[in-house]
Amino acid sequence: GKYAFNSCYSLEDVKLSKNTRYIYEYAFSYCSNLKSIYLGDNLISIDSGAFAGCVLLTRLEMPNTLQFINGNSLNLNEIIYYGTKEEWDLIKKEFLNEQINVIIIEK
Repeated sequence: GKYAFNSCYSLEDVKLSKNTRYIYEYAFSYCSNLKSIYLGDNLISIDSGAFAGCVLLTRLEMPNTLQFINGNSLNLNEIIYYGTKEEWDLIKKEFLNEQINVIIIEK
């Protein structure tokens, strides 16, 4: 839920369950040592501030099930998207930095 792991400084690597469908507001905010997170294959939504203050998290790999991403506070350099360009274009994106390098890998 919201703020679920807020300020968990000991988190470095996270693997979410394949049953995870939503990352709620500020769920991993200020986990300042978080370097990588596996989002699972069924994720639908990443809400506002989900990774705010995660300064070491500079890359996310996203499944083609994603329908919404709020890029507010994302400190990313790169997104790896597993799907087609058409699917990427259909995702509702709010506040996603246009400077983020998006690499599309078709399955």
